[in-house]
Amino acid sequence: MTDKPRTALVNVACPAECRRDLARAAHHDRLLRIDADPDAIAELFEIAVTWAELEYPVEEMIAPAAWTDFAERHRWQHPDRALRLLALASDVALRGGRPAVAVRDETLSMASGDGICPTLVGTSRQAAAATPHLRLAH
Repeated sequence: MTDKPRTALVNVACPAECRRDLARAAHHDRLLRIDADPDAIAELFEIAVTWAELEYPVEEMIAPAAWTDFAERHRWQHPDRALRLLALASDVALRGGRPAVAVRDETLSMASGDGICPTLVGTSRQAAAATPHLRLAH
């Protein structure tokens, strides 16, 4: 990547702390491109889906937990869409790799809401009714 596109992106959309984080500059610029480039959106979700499975260089990448803050700190042509994309991708990345938990020979899977309310999967209503309480998935 040349200095000219990097300078243009940083000057238009970034707070001062972005200019100091040279180790993450390439990933930073790829995140900024989601505002106008469908390929950048696809790449964002490829990273999100594989975040828990692959070993990304954390010293060179902005972690998914910081993507929403990244969206809020930058200026975008379409700010609501950028925040929505980065929040959704962050949620996808942070949910990856969580195992199901076995409880009384039944499997609990992760439900919407980041694991606070697990749901019974593959059980009958009678078995679900017989369960005195649900346990949080780990």
